[in-house]
Amino acid sequence: MKNNRRKLGWKRLSLCTLILMLCIPIYAQRPRPMEVTGRVIDAAGESMIGVSILEKGTTNGVVTDLEGNYSLRVRRGATLVFSYVGYITQELQVTGRALNVTMKEDAETLDEVVVIGYGTTKAKNFTGSVDVVKMTDSPIADMGLNSASDMLRSRLSGVVMGAESGTVGSSSSILIRGRKSINATSEEPLIILDGVIFSGALDDIDPSSIETVSVLKDATSLAAYGSRAAQGVVMVTTKKGERGRPRINFSTSHEFSTPTYNPTYLDGAGYIRYRNAKTNQENLNNTSWMSFIERKNYEAGKETDWYDLVTRTGYTQNYSLNFSGATDNVNYYIGGRHSDQRGMVVGNGFVRNNLTINVSTKLTSWIELGANINYTDTKDDETPASVDDARQTPYGRWRYYVEGGDATAINPVWNTYNGVDKENKYSNMVMGGFFKIDVPWVEGLSYRMNLSYTKNNSKQKAFTHESNKPAMLTDDWDGLGYSSEYYNLATANGSIRSSENTNWVIDNIISYTRSFGEHYVSSSLVYTRDYSRTIGEYYYGSDFTNAGNTLLGWYGLGNATNKNFDSPTYTMHTDIGYLARLIYSYKDTYHFNASFRRDGSSVFGN
Repeated sequence: MKNNRRKLGWKRLSLCTLILMLCIPIYAQRPRPMEVTGRVIDAAGESMIGVSILEKGTTNGVVTDLEGNYSLRVRRGATLVFSYVGYITQELQVTGRALNVTMKEDAETLDEVVVIGYGTTKAKNFTGSVDVVKMTDSPIADMGLNSASDMLRSRLSGVVMGAESGTVGSSSSILIRGRKSINATSEEPLIILDGVIFSGALDDIDPSSIETVSVLKDATSLAAYGSRAAQGVVMVTTKKGERGRPRINFSTSHEFSTPTYNPTYLDGAGYIRYRNAKTNQENLNNTSWMSFIERKNYEAGKETDWYDLVTRTGYTQNYSLNFSGATDNVNYYIGGRHSDQRGMVVGNGFVRNNLTINVSTKLTSWIELGANINYTDTKDDETPASVDDARQTPYGRWRYYVEGGDATAINPVWNTYNGVDKENKYSNMVMGGFFKIDVPWVEGLSYRMNLSYTKNNSKQKAFTHESNKPAMLTDDWDGLGYSSEYYNLATANGSIRSSENTNWVIDNIISYTRSFGEHYVSSSLVYTRDYSRTIGEYYYGSDFTNAGNTLLGWYGLGNATNKNFDSPTYTMHTDIGYLARLIYSYKDTYHFNASFRRDGSSVFGN
């Protein structure tokens, strides 16, 4: 037995030795970390600040300092990726402890055409600050965006999107390079759709029809639109047809959403201890303070998870269909989109429909006509549950005042299912067109007229029936948590609020763009006018005791005992603007941009 044990021990020792001998070479071959330092310069030998340096395949990276220097700890033999806007991205393998890099300008990026106020120019010839987000051939196109504002979130420097409320269909505010108004209000930036001022919200534009979004941020960029551009400019260019066979594209996306954080609420026993500790009771299990509803549920062992009742798994579905094509003389794009969102909060739903039509035709080689239509309508007919009111006694009942003894303890899902009607509808129609002449006897000279007519309507209806808010209970109840005063016509009320906005814009633009050897000149003269009119109405009624019922809902506001019909509001103003702009470049190295803008408005006195 001893000899067998010795043999077994030697076998174990030999096996461990073999494993160790196999592991030593493998460990010796593992790449060991090392410190890499270097300097990044441009073709002129100038230091480049803020160049991104990333170890390929990892999240390990740094940016260059004010002198263009960097230091990064990486694995031996790693590949470093050097990237900077407007320059060609380079991937270099680490072969030593020093790695200096010369960045080269990306000629394709510099030659790209960027959209600026009342025209376009090449990026290399414009001195203003313009950031561009592309939709076509971009990963963004495959993300199933629910709105146009999602394109800008976390993708542009200096552009801050407001925090999402968690309510589907809600719009995010857009802040470009901070607040600029005297009282620090968060006014929205000016939106330009296909070169014309857009009198609507950014989310009124179908995200699947967008080609690019350009954001103008500095004074040079904003000068084209004068005072209206004080909060920045967001320029949206929609898609056009491409030469070749007609294309039919259909896409759909579906997503589920759940809360990233679920608060933990006390169970029944924990709630009892909390209430007693809060009132300094010696007996933490005392239940004498309970209302009769709470006591009946406590004795029956019934508990309610209110947070579970107000939340659910959210679901969003998007469908997009478009037709496009182009020939020598005709270009067209027709697209439609349907978006249906069900939020994570019970009773929160939102539906949006979009239609986009872009058509242009060349009457001759130097005359072109175009027309466009952008239409959107939204609907929100549900009443969301109150997440804040989910902090209730777990022994409450399914009624308005869950415990029957405290008027502040309100059922968080009561309004969603009981006696509250709501209808919110919004529509925005934009019809426009352009007429362009490329003067045949003067190369580079053109005249363009833009026309746009916008009409949007908003109507919000709400009605609270008599069955919504019962009185407080006494010990005499019917077992369902309802008192004899449950149906109280005096508490019934409703309202209708509507607004209508009409707007039109006319732009007259004369442009001259020409290159003379090493010289580049682009000039524009603009005369623009716009008109806006808004009409608002508001109706309110309460107490339907004399009417005897609320069967007509908001259509029966005239039967209310208390009526408030506000006088319609009416606002109207017109604007006029003149712009002169000159862009000059020499050898694509020396640039000069100058703009002059003069505005007039009916809001000022004579």
